[in-house]
Amino acid sequence: MNKPLVIILSAVAVYFIFFNGDTTLKNMPPVVSDATSVREKNYEVDDLYDSRTSFKDLAELGSYTIVEVYTDICLVCKKLETKFPSLLRQREDFVIRRVRLHAGPISFSTTEEMQEWRARQDSMQEFYNYYGTPHIEIYDASGNTIAKDYGSDKSGFNTLKSWLDWQA
Repeated sequence: MNKPLVIILSAVAVYFIFFNGDTTLKNMPPVVSDATSVREKNYEVDDLYDSRTSFKDLAELGSYTIVEVYTDICLVCKKLETKFPSLLRQREDFVIRRVRLHAGPISFSTTEEMQEWRARQDSMQEFYNYYGTPHIEIYDASGNTIAKDYGSDKSGFNTLKSWLDWQA
């Protein structure tokens, strides 16, 4: 058998062993991560949107990246976040990128201001494809999507929750 074919078959075998659709934390192979990287970073969605930075752009190559979109008033978000330190201690190859959405009272001087704000919120929601919080996206060490929430499909949230429950 020729060498390139053996390498390709080996890579395919490794893929199916580790990524056969089972994204449980215990089956996530560790990667060598950059020890100098910041493990947890916080962002404001408005700043990301103004620079047209996608959530995928937050994925850190060489680490598994969890992107959590949250609001300060989201109780589910707060509960998830209490488990992040333990996850980061157990998996040095994981990083968390938290993106805060504004939530709470907003006042406007004119109807026009309110309409402009609403149009911007709608545009951001369309650009990022999020519907409520928490919104979770998870990327592998190469920046490929492992799991992502899409509307009512909360596969990103469910994957993260299973990881947090497993490591607790």
